[in-house]
Amino acid sequence: MNSETVLYKKPFVFAGILMFLGVGAIIGGIVLNNLTKDMGYFAFIAFGIFFLIISTVTFAVYGAMQMKFKSVINHQKILDFYLKEDQFIQTAEKTGDEIKQTNKSMLMIMLAFCIVFGLLGLFIFEDGYIFFLIFFCLGIFLTLAALVVTKYRTAKLHRGSKRVILAKRAAFVAGEFHNWDMPGTALTSVRYVQRDTEANTAGYLEIKYSAITVPGPSAYTVVVPLPYEMEAQAPQIISLLMHQ
Repeated sequence: MNSETVLYKKPFVFAGILMFLGVGAIIGGIVLNNLTKDMGYFAFIAFGIFFLIISTVTFAVYGAMQMKFKSVINHQKILDFYLKEDQFIQTAEKTGDEIKQTNKSMLMIMLAFCIVFGLLGLFIFEDGYIFFLIFFCLGIFLTLAALVVTKYRTAKLHRGSKRVILAKRAAFVAGEFHNWDMPGTALTSVRYVQRDTEANTAGYLEIKYSAITVPGPSAYTVVVPLPYEMEAQAPQIISLLMHQ
């Protein structure tokens, strides 16, 4: 991996496709409206503008993350090393457990909203059963989506990079980039968990940060393993991270 690595290829491709579709929809809507004089084709223009907004926001957010990633690996590193195979497997498994817990918490909040609004619709509106059915189906969709996304992300960890990079406001572990230097994010705690000789697990830094998400703020945990020869540096590293 080098400074030219594109960390977010899929989001950029997705944004590019949306931008292409958006421009096509706008042009198509204008042409069809001029040919047929049918105002209904303005819907194409509306969808085109919507796609352009989504693609622009996607490019902006992931572009900022990509620039931050390049800045970290070029200038802001506190640690930069490669994990051994056993440490990499342990890190991927622990990071996977954190992802599962975070996604489960977010899913529970969204399902609670679905239940509340579904029941309100059932008793308030005349055709409330339709309202309830909509939120029931939405809950099923959110559950399936959460399962698929969680399965994909945890499986991806085991195919990730063995390189570990830690900076004052970001970390790259198991192929995932965490950044608590963006608007709406904040570092909440850092602690060192000592190695467990009986379980043969390496010591690690546990970094927690919060981020504003929908439907509410989310807490994230980053596990940064420390090789034996770096464990003595843990207090100094924690001090650097906490005093930003």
